[in-house]
Amino acid sequence: MTASALYLVRHGEVHNPDRLRYGRQPGFRLSERGRREVDACATWLGSRDTNIDLIAASPLERALETAQRIRERLRLSCDVRDDERLIEARSRFDGLRYRADLWGHLGRWFSSENIDEPSVAVAARVRDALLSISAETRGAAVIVSHQLPIQYVQLALERSGPVRPWHRRPPCATASVTVLVARGAALRVTEHWSPASELASDR
Repeated sequence: MTASALYLVRHGEVHNPDRLRYGRQPGFRLSERGRREVDACATWLGSRDTNIDLIAASPLERALETAQRIRERLRLSCDVRDDERLIEARSRFDGLRYRADLWGHLGRWFSSENIDEPSVAVAARVRDALLSISAETRGAAVIVSHQLPIQYVQLALERSGPVRPWHRRPPCATASVTVLVARGAALRVTEHWSPASELASDR
């Protein structure tokens, strides 16, 4: 049984001057720094693996933009496919300012009909996506998602019990890569890379 390399990428930094919890909100694209982060990510991927034949992404703009930019930088012949299983975790607080809208957060907490997507469900759907993608690829795959889905699926692979929101989560900077190896139905995290050192002088 051959093993597949899966490069699970968080999208680049988002242009968000109003400091909103954008979550699944439409219209949020990469910032200028975010594009540079993604370029650094593509450079690292290209130096690491020349056998990438599949690229998939969450359907949200920032993830698709990240995936398309990686595809172009690496001159991949495959198209970018969107996969709903890779979308950001659902939150009742989407669209609110982080700390400046306390009353809005309290109001959503007590009155919103929507509830946060359970972390166990997020991890399960992302794991399902990873396994189905690994079954399709003949080489390696780039998979672009979001912070919580990436962290929750990694916790699920590393823990014996259910994943809870309060568990300490692994690092997941923008445009970082979590490297996994898939062998049949088994997934294993082998490495983590972040563009932070390459872009340290930007701050």
